[in-house]
Amino acid sequence: LCSLSERDVLAALMQERESVDLVLAEDAYLWIYRNDNLYKVLKPEHKNRDRSKLKAIKASVPNEPQFMALRHVLSIDKNAALFDIGCNYGREAIRIRRIADEAGAAGLVYMFDPGVAGKLAHLNMSLNGLTGFEYYNFAISDIDGHMLVHLVSGQSQDNKIINRRDNAVSIPVRAIRLDSFAKDKSLSSSACFVKCDTQGAEFEVLCGFEKSMLYSRMAGVIEFFPN
Repeated sequence: LCSLSERDVLAALMQERESVDLVLAEDAYLWIYRNDNLYKVLKPEHKNRDRSKLKAIKASVPNEPQFMALRHVLSIDKNAALFDIGCNYGREAIRIRRIADEAGAAGLVYMFDPGVAGKLAHLNMSLNGLTGFEYYNFAISDIDGHMLVHLVSGQSQDNKIINRRDNAVSIPVRAIRLDSFAKDKSLSSSACFVKCDTQGAEFEVLCGFEKSMLYSRMAGVIEFFPN
């Protein structure tokens, strides 16, 4: 299993030819698509940033429950496997990596997103001066093989593998179970942290993560909309 390199990402973006802008989004600089919903809600002064004039961001210390759980996991095992499933532009992965660095953790942040924004997450980690990550243009699910991802223009957060919307474009992508990924990468830490935001496919993600030894000592956060 090979992660996407910076060269792969830049080649894909050039072939795609969708307009991108450099913005300030809360505590991180991000490359994002101009036609995305996120771009529309940003303040004008936070758009069109000059790459040569970026000032260092004094990152806040996030204290939401998921990051308390992350710190707890890292206190158990500094080599804990860190997963961001549905990474989108990488805003949460940036926070996860910062906390891991703060704790002196050596484990990588494994980022997954089969949609359009994940490619930019790879560049956004580097943009914010972060290393120790790998990005995979995979869908994490309960099967190994290929499946459809449903893409909605202008709504990168709604790229998903279930509940296809009428206006979505459906494209085959590589799918893999977390069990299979952990085995392929020989992940052997005593604990792991999982952030999972997959627009309703969280059940499928967890069904594919039952056999790995990592599953027995897992903490994380999932999105839940019961309606």
